[in-house]
Amino acid sequence: MKLGKRKRLVKRIALIGLVGVGIFLIVFSQFLFSKKLKALLMIIGVLTVVIPLFVYRYRRYRKIQEIEKRFPDYLRDLADAINSGMTLPQAVKHVSKNEYGAFTPYARKIAISVDWGISFEKALEYIGEEVGSKILQRAISTLIQTYRSGGKAAESLIAITESLKEIRKLKEERATQVYSQTMQNYIIYFIFLAIIVLLVKYLLPLMVYPEKMFSSSSILTGGTSLPGIGSVSIGVGLNPLATEKFETFKQMFLWLVVIEGIFSGLATGKMAEGSFIAGLKHSLALTTIGYMVMILVL
Repeated sequence: MKLGKRKRLVKRIALIGLVGVGIFLIVFSQFLFSKKLKALLMIIGVLTVVIPLFVYRYRRYRKIQEIEKRFPDYLRDLADAINSGMTLPQAVKHVSKNEYGAFTPYARKIAISVDWGISFEKALEYIGEEVGSKILQRAISTLIQTYRSGGKAAESLIAITESLKEIRKLKEERATQVYSQTMQNYIIYFIFLAIIVLLVKYLLPLMVYPEKMFSSSSILTGGTSLPGIGSVSIGVGLNPLATEKFETFKQMFLWLVVIEGIFSGLATGKMAEGSFIAGLKHSLALTTIGYMVMILVL
């Protein structure tokens, strides 16, 4: 087994193992009686499932981004080699010696394929399918159609290169323009989090325990401390059903903060970088901050 394949196999096994641990924690948390411990294990389990998948998907996303960025450099060097008098197979073999970051292994694969007698168009198609980038596949498809229709290879390569660079430039400009909108989304989430904290800390106790709306200083019986209304005792004037309802509401608000963080992050990534995968890093940041704040409050 080749070293590259072995590494990929180890990574997949590790990924499956972490996801399995996360699922186990989620299931195990359902058998706990402590609601706080149950919520904590549930969140840890969800993060154990989500974070490895996020890291795997995001690394792949960044790799595709780098390939899309370096592919025009490969085409430009290929066009220069052809213009210098080389044949296409010679040019492909020559430029495969250059470094193109994440695209370097694919450049060498193309050279090996052409050296084995596989056509340049077929080799490009295989690379497009393997990488899985829509931009790359469209560019390769256009290049192949132009090449088969009898167009000059060097001119086609240069035209595709300029087109890809323009697409890249537009994507970077969009990311710059929506930066302020990204920050606005973060601010909106933090305002939402502050409102939830105020609800849980002050308003919710008064709604669940309306009989305790009078002065908190008069309730010094020593018992369960309720934010905003002082220390109260379940055994002295508090309805156990109301206490259970209060805990249920707190857990609902906790999950509301987590869910809002996840979807706000995904929306931010889609808007800023055009991909939900890119939004996973925002989701992870917002969810972690929101959960920690709610744990401290609850």
